Amino acid sequence: GEPLPEPPKPITVSDPVAPTEQEAFLQAEQEQLEKDPEGPADPEEEAMQDALGLLAGMILATPSADSGDGRGSKAKSRRSRRGTGKISGRKLPEISRHLSTGIELISRGHKRGAAREIQLALESGADSPPVRFVMGLLLKDIGDHSTARDHLIASLGEPRLALGANLALGRLARAREDMEEAAHFLLEALRMADTLSVGAEQTEQLNKLYETIKASQTDTESKGVTRIVENALRFLSGPEWLKRIRSTRKQLETQQEGEEVVPIAEMLVVGGSDRAILAMERIDELVARGQQTSAMEEAMLALSQSPGYLPLHTRMAEMMIHGGRVDKGVKKLITIGETHAARGEHERSAEVMETVLKHAPVNLDIRKRLIAHLMSIGRLREALEHYLEMAELYKQMAQSDEARQALAEALELAQSTGADKERLKQILHEMGDIDLARLDLRKGVEVYGEIRQLDADDEVARANLVDLNLRLGEEAKAAKELDGYLDLLVRKGQSAKALETLEELVRDHPGRQALHARLAEAYRAAGRKADAIAQYDALGEIQLDAGRKKEAAKTIKTILKLDPPDVEGYRELLRNIEAGG
Repeated sequence: GEPLPEPPKPITVSDPVAPTEQEAFLQAEQEQLEKDPEGPADPEEEAMQDALGLLAGMILATPSADSGDGRGSKAKSRRSRRGTGKISGRKLPEISRHLSTGIELISRGHKRGAAREIQLALESGADSPPVRFVMGLLLKDIGDHSTARDHLIASLGEPRLALGANLALGRLARAREDMEEAAHFLLEALRMADTLSVGAEQTEQLNKLYETIKASQTDTESKGVTRIVENALRFLSGPEWLKRIRSTRKQLETQQEGEEVVPIAEMLVVGGSDRAILAMERIDELVARGQQTSAMEEAMLALSQSPGYLPLHTRMAEMMIHGGRVDKGVKKLITIGETHAARGEHERSAEVMETVLKHAPVNLDIRKRLIAHLMSIGRLREALEHYLEMAELYKQMAQSDEARQALAEALELAQSTGADKERLKQILHEMGDIDLARLDLRKGVEVYGEIRQLDADDEVARANLVDLNLRLGEEAKAAKELDGYLDLLVRKGQSAKALETLEELVRDHPGRQALHARLAEAYRAAGRKADAIAQYDALGEIQLDAGRKKEAAKTIKTILKLDPPDVEGYRELLRNIEAGG
């Protein structure tokens, strides 16, 4: 067919306080419901009645030929033309006559004669969306489809007529077997109808989803396009169309978790979806009455007619799970999720996988697939949480390598998403715990070093860096880390803890010069002379054993300054060291 047209701008004089498309349509629907409580007619027929009403309003507002050129008449004429088109003042009576005759002929069923009169009105200057719409439907009904299409496209700018116009255009395209164009207009009609079933806060989201569906239409195989056309026509035709829309929306809301809205159009890619919707209502009624067996039988029957309708499969899986057949229900849900994924519906697939995990939380394969889906649709923070849950499950199963790998992937994701410092520290600490348990000391040093870079005041990281470097024999690095740790404790007013830490380190790592030296100095600063002398004495022996006589002599001189009980013995030791040096 021809390239699909862009929706035209309204051929009207703009009204600065004109209602939105949805507001205008909802207002018209409310008026129709007040007239007919059973529900509005077919959208195309209803739009025809709205258009005729607008034309009648134009006729009533048109001044008579002998009304003169008074300012009041001109003002009235301007008001009557607001939103209906630009009409030459000289031809208003002529236009009014043609429109009146046309409306009369339509009421009598004389469509050809009516079309001639409306055409004359158009030629006289009555070029407005309502006139174009009426002309388009008349030409459609008498078989002039090409010209009818042009008029209907020109009427799309009027919100009160747009749904009916799109439906009529879809029917025209269907009649000439242009399924791609038919799908385009019918999906737009369905979008407008669908927005009537959701709140204002969901309308924008729903509109975007329909744009995605329409954009992907070109990639749909011909059978799929034909199915969309036939299902949309059946769905929007007849006096029950609005009731059908609202009933379907209610069904979708019962199937959907969270705030994500699902377009009704998604259902129309499946043959027999309208019958499946009715079956779902019956199934819900049976479940509510506790008749589980009958509900499952009803589901099986509906499935034989609509085997590809995934919400029906989902309802069956839920019944299996609630009936105690958890494994079978979970397997069915997994299949449903995989089907959504194969269709590229990763949002829906992720939702199904999350449901699976509620019933089978230790299914790590499903959790991995869920993470992949969440990442593909940009829900990265949720993916991060599942990485952490997966790591915890691996730890519970004593699979430390797998747990650390999950944490490493979580850390990379957290860093790429700009996670806060506390979340990064949490992941790194969990990695460090695994490294300590596996005695992987060097990886532990790397991890706790990253934590210290993030937060220099993290006491656990500081303490572990001292311990790990000592265990690796990196005494100089350990001493540097220890000085930083002790300084942190002192700044925090935890001098007592600093001293306890030194004492514990000396017990755990005896013979380390850096530890004895710092503990001796701490005792001296605290006024514990005897303890300080004992530590300096031990330090001196370590230095002598290592052949570091100059350092040993310096240590002995420090002891002498403390006036030890055996002062002569220390002096003698110092003379021997210096003589030997």
